[in-house]
Amino acid sequence: MSCDHSFPQLCSDHGGEGPTVFDLPVPLGLREEWRQLETRRRFLGRAGKVLGWAALGSLLGSKRMSAATGESKVAPAPGAFMRLPNFAPKAKRCIYLFMGGGPPQLDLWDYKPGLVFDQDLPDSVRGSQVLTGMTAGQTRFPVAPTPWKFSRQGKSQILISELLPWTGKVIDEMTVINSLHTDAINHEPAGLLMCTGDMVPGKPSLGAWLAYGLGSMNENLPAFVVLNSKLVKGVPSFPLTPRLWGSGFLSSQYTGVTFRTEGESVLYLNDPAGMKRDARQALVKAVNAINQLTHD
Repeated sequence: MSCDHSFPQLCSDHGGEGPTVFDLPVPLGLREEWRQLETRRRFLGRAGKVLGWAALGSLLGSKRMSAATGESKVAPAPGAFMRLPNFAPKAKRCIYLFMGGGPPQLDLWDYKPGLVFDQDLPDSVRGSQVLTGMTAGQTRFPVAPTPWKFSRQGKSQILISELLPWTGKVIDEMTVINSLHTDAINHEPAGLLMCTGDMVPGKPSLGAWLAYGLGSMNENLPAFVVLNSKLVKGVPSFPLTPRLWGSGFLSSQYTGVTFRTEGESVLYLNDPAGMKRDARQALVKAVNAINQLTHD
């Protein structure tokens, strides 16, 4: 925070020399606002929000940022946090299937004819990589190649496992990327990397970024929803955590809304047990009134 030293009496970091802004004959309300603005916590908090607004504004387009250009004379409606971007998107929706605990790539897409069964993994491949709890007690690290046959499918002649006969019929309409790799050695960091681009928790997920960038044409419905698979009793399943569809450092409105397979499809939409609709409506109105008073 800088200071104009030609007017030391107006500096917030005057170091005890001369009066401060609080010594000026101003209303108490304005003094309180100055006092709040003086805190580093408030300054940094507002600065972070401003950066987020600037990034969102660049995605929404210059027409919605200002009416000074003459192209738009109507300001955006209050609360309109998701609008169309400043370009015509080709994609209408994105369906992302994350197969936690699914077949390995060696059995589906990544053909490795050079692998020999029961051959030890060379040290040049594993190097000094830390072992997981599942393999730390092993004396050997044998290679296990796939038992399934591969063949080239479609005009693109992409190698596909015999486990995917129907996928091979439409392979020319798909894109297969074989260049992805990771240093993750366990499920959780690898899953985070696949869904958020980072092995460390706290980054926005793919769906959150899409909702942030493309927005929604309906402000009453979520732009990003999650269909979580139902766990089967007695069958070990990969633990899918909400971090895989979270919003990270973006606003929580971009978090994926989870649909449930049992009970309420979406939590907290129905009235709580034992509470009537008019009682809950009165409660919501009272909370909104208190929030409005706090805002004012």
